[in-house]
Amino acid sequence: MKAKKKNHFKAIIGILALLGSIILVAVFTQKDSLHSRKSFGERDMDSVRNFWKQEVLPIQNNLSSNKYHIKPLQERMNYLANEIERRHGKKLHVKAEGTYNPVGKKVMAQCRLDGDVPVARISIQSLMDTYSEIENRHRRWHEEFELAFVIILLHELEHMAREQADETFESLITEERATWASTCEYVIEPVLKEQRPVWSGLMVFYIEWMKAGQTNNEVWGSFMRNKYSVFKK
Repeated sequence: MKAKKKNHFKAIIGILALLGSIILVAVFTQKDSLHSRKSFGERDMDSVRNFWKQEVLPIQNNLSSNKYHIKPLQERMNYLANEIERRHGKKLHVKAEGTYNPVGKKVMAQCRLDGDVPVARISIQSLMDTYSEIENRHRRWHEEFELAFVIILLHELEHMAREQADETFESLITEERATWASTCEYVIEPVLKEQRPVWSGLMVFYIEWMKAGQTNNEVWGSFMRNKYSVFKK
């Protein structure tokens, strides 16, 4: 979900950067710079920075070099990256932040237009929480975390490739219905067809999409209204 400059609506699910159409920003933002702070809440600077380098950057590098190993996901990334640049006339800037998103600890990323530049901000600490939740649950847990990150990325790119939503709740729901339907069809489903693990926090969307008959109907809309009810004024 996109957050406009006024920040009335914030992203719920994750983000990254890729391909020639998107600028990879392999630095933490100056506001939350690793060079200006010794710790981020309960975690020290080194642990956040090391996680970012070891667990996030390798995925970024594979995506940016067009070498991601699941072909349907790479193809979707390519398509969305081109759509983002075509729509906004600018490459997407992606920034990693050491602090939690002010909206809440479960918000892994948000995307918005910063002036006329599309910007995606990753909360490394939120990703670390997800990593801890998944870690060692089964023998393919690391693959599950990587795919959670990629699915989250592609969902956010769906937002950036579309028209900006206005600040009403119904516009938010209309947009989330469309973006999550696309994420289920073009991202989660190919992962499941290859019998790969999908994080439960994302699988719930796919399950509800199947219940709705894989269509953007009112059953799907009702699920979205409940899921995003926290944003209703």
